[in-house]
Amino acid sequence: MLATALWETSHIETFQVPKTGKGGKVMTGKDGKVITRARKVWINMKPVHETGEGAGRRYHNPVKVQSLPTGELKITEWNGNVFTVKTNGQYTAAVHGRVPGANPPSTPVAAYHSAAGDEHAYFGRGYVQLTWWYNYATAGVLPDKGLTLVTDPENAMVAETAYGLMSLCMRTGKGFANNNKFDDYFSGNQRDYEGARAMVNALDTESIVKVANIARLFEDVLWDARKTTS
Repeated sequence: MLATALWETSHIETFQVPKTGKGGKVMTGKDGKVITRARKVWINMKPVHETGEGAGRRYHNPVKVQSLPTGELKITEWNGNVFTVKTNGQYTAAVHGRVPGANPPSTPVAAYHSAAGDEHAYFGRGYVQLTWWYNYATAGVLPDKGLTLVTDPENAMVAETAYGLMSLCMRTGKGFANNNKFDDYFSGNQRDYEGARAMVNALDTESIVKVANIARLFEDVLWDARKTTS
């Protein structure tokens, strides 16, 4: 989990900081305003939005979300497909055989425009870059958030929620983990860090190796710390 969070969240942000002169004195202009300079800083271990917010990927397209009197949700996708999300996070299609995210058009159809509900996009958020509205639904019920991640996906950016999602899904195989869980890769002396990447992204061959190496470094540091304090 530590390696995943570090890999998925590390990025550079630019901040404006006061410019200082001799003796560390803050510099000001003729107008008396503080002169600033750009400073780039590495940020990590903080819930983040996916770079580009999913541009070019099918989950980039928003959906319409309507709350129903039953506590369930009605989801309408760009292509007009409709799904009902139950209170347990599971969903059913209004038309049998339809699957989420299938054949998205370049622009939304008339049925999407006329559908009731609020519009939300489900690009990567949090520590593990949770994507797709149905993953927000199935994962959200695990930390007792109900369907609030679907109605307000920005909740996935709250550190406590982001950690809960990552931890519960990796330990249970539910939500984004697609039935892959810690027990499949770690037992006794077994440490399959490469295989464990399947819990998040088994297709990104670059990240498989790098996240595994980061995990081994974390393991070494934690073992060394235990030896030091014992």
